[in-house]
Amino acid sequence: VTGVQTCALPIYVTTLAASGAGSFADAIATVPAAGRTIVFDVSGYIRFPSGSDGTRLTASKVTIAGQTAPGDGIAFYNNFLRISGDDVVLRHLRFRRTKTSASGDCIDLDSGCLNAVLDHLSLQFSTDENISSFSSPPENLTMQYSLNSWGLESHSCGGLWDQNHATSHHNLWS
Repeated sequence: VTGVQTCALPIYVTTLAASGAGSFADAIATVPAAGRTIVFDVSGYIRFPSGSDGTRLTASKVTIAGQTAPGDGIAFYNNFLRISGDDVVLRHLRFRRTKTSASGDCIDLDSGCLNAVLDHLSLQFSTDENISSFSSPPENLTMQYSLNSWGLESHSCGGLWDQNHATSHHNLWS
């Protein structure tokens, strides 16, 4: 029927493994053009693979709904998430960079990112900034009801933001 939109069913993360069927990596690598909502049937730490490129979300129209995880929720550990897509929502997630062979952030927003909402996040233990953006500024960022704290190096700070139209409210930066 012309003009009727359909909603794609959510995809479920069913393992804490770094890759493979049912993993977070597989869920973000296979996002259809119509977008995707990612929900969790597991709770605990998902260990991002080591490396200088982190884990990259290139798809657009993606909601990562951490509030769907049972128990203690979802935390990402060991590396960073680089957001390159548009219309991205991250909710109820924890990011723990920790000391690795390469210093870095918990979340990086690429210059091509447009319309990102970061809601109820906990960003901690980075060895650079917890959240950063680079080059030409991303457009339309909202960070709300989040905790951004505790860098592991003497130069660590909450974030280096080069943003156009950014809002940060009801957050604790410490």
